[in-house]
Amino acid sequence: MSCTLRRRTPLSTDLCQAAPMGSADVREHHPMKSAFLRRVALAVALSLLAACSGPQVSDTKLPGKLDVRPDNGVAPLFTPPKPERFELANGLQVWLFSRTTLPLVTASLTLPAGAVVDPDGKAGLASLTASMLSEGTERLTSLEFADEVEVLGATLSASSGQDSSQVFLQTLPRNLEATLALASELLMTPRFDPKEFERIHQLTSNSLQQRQDEPKAVASITGTRAFFGEGHPYAHPVDGTLESLENLSLEDVKTFYSTYWRPEGATLVVVGDVDRKGLEGLLNEKLGTWQGKGPVPEIANPVAPTSLGRTVIVDVPGAPQTVIRFLMPGPGIRTPDAATLELLNTLFGGSFTSRINQNLREDKGYTYGARSSFVMLRSTGYFVGSSSVRTEVTGAALAEFLKEYRRLEAGDITADELERSRATQNADMVQLFETQSGVVSAFSDVALYGLGEDHLEKLLAALQVVQLPGLNDQARRASDLSNATLILVGDRAEIERQIAELPIAPAELRDKEGAHLPRETEPTNR
Repeated sequence: MSCTLRRRTPLSTDLCQAAPMGSADVREHHPMKSAFLRRVALAVALSLLAACSGPQVSDTKLPGKLDVRPDNGVAPLFTPPKPERFELANGLQVWLFSRTTLPLVTASLTLPAGAVVDPDGKAGLASLTASMLSEGTERLTSLEFADEVEVLGATLSASSGQDSSQVFLQTLPRNLEATLALASELLMTPRFDPKEFERIHQLTSNSLQQRQDEPKAVASITGTRAFFGEGHPYAHPVDGTLESLENLSLEDVKTFYSTYWRPEGATLVVVGDVDRKGLEGLLNEKLGTWQGKGPVPEIANPVAPTSLGRTVIVDVPGAPQTVIRFLMPGPGIRTPDAATLELLNTLFGGSFTSRINQNLREDKGYTYGARSSFVMLRSTGYFVGSSSVRTEVTGAALAEFLKEYRRLEAGDITADELERSRATQNADMVQLFETQSGVVSAFSDVALYGLGEDHLEKLLAALQVVQLPGLNDQARRASDLSNATLILVGDRAEIERQIAELPIAPAELRDKEGAHLPRETEPTNR
């Protein structure tokens, strides 16, 4: 018997030798191999017998250093970075964090004027002004400006929040000079083209209309309006309402810009592959001539709300879910209890393993998630807890929320929860500084509120010394249900049926922008 292959290789040789043969053929052609195979078979058999005879226990003792699990030790405490600080001649403050690990520069210019300074009846003006700044300069049309930013591979945009307005910039180090040149045009010579204003005005109107189809957004807008009360500087949404938008003109935008967009009180936080000498020279060249117009405006500190304790229903007939949102009084950003409140929030609803998420999601299966946070603004704030639950379990989910708040009020936080929350916060602080954007965001807020460049370091140290009695004391004060504003967005008929027996304030009705509606006998027809 033979095996014929076109190409002879070691493999083909083995294949030929492995072709079926009788035992006589094997002895005839491979007498030495036959003896070798018998020895191999015998060795394999002996090995199998040894394996089947039971586990073999060695009397050899492991070295002493492996007898005991090593001590984990104490993890070193992270120290947040500190900036190099300098000031331009026009009063602009600069905080620089040089990082050469990535060929990237990220920066944010923050001004202390946001929606909080919107004039009465003109909610959304700060936001609309910021939007217009990105729509061209005296030299460039809106499209030309966008094209130049794109050619640089950069990001350059303006936006507004409750307490501030910002210009965000991100670019390659080699394009930093050109990107700063565009930023200087945005800041100093905005185009304010009437046609672009009409376009942005219409886009904003479309966005506000679409917002009414987003139950979470409706709950957020209605919540702050009901919590702070009509006329309060924090009551209206940053981008305004459909009603207020109609009151905003291009002249309003120009007036807001000339009043509030100025270097005095502003801070530029820069993180990335740039040193102080190079940056300072560029900033003096590109932004050194930026000047404000007229006297520096005063920014008021809004007072805390006084009319509390209400339930609000926003009717969405046939909604498959109900958005539940609690708001309770909280402190402003300068509170000395910040560390304790961070830990309280972490264990209540600020992490996946928090109480309300474990209860409503993992245990009951009412929702995909439940969360909480302390919103700390310039002079006041609020403690918010929220979730979106299936309509048919609205009452049951709300009852669980009430139970969890009462647990806080009873002061039942355990030492184990405290330590887990502390570990989570320590890890979150480290994670915050992993990216340039994280550093920029964190220190922009520190600078905006004048907290001091060592604020985050002090906060991290304070987290380590919070004790259980103090944490439970803060929990009691933060969870007073008599001061709660409760927002329910969903099918009114189902909501009212399910909450009838719950111990909450009588419900009032509001529309999707938070305005009061007359109380009707029957829910809206479907």
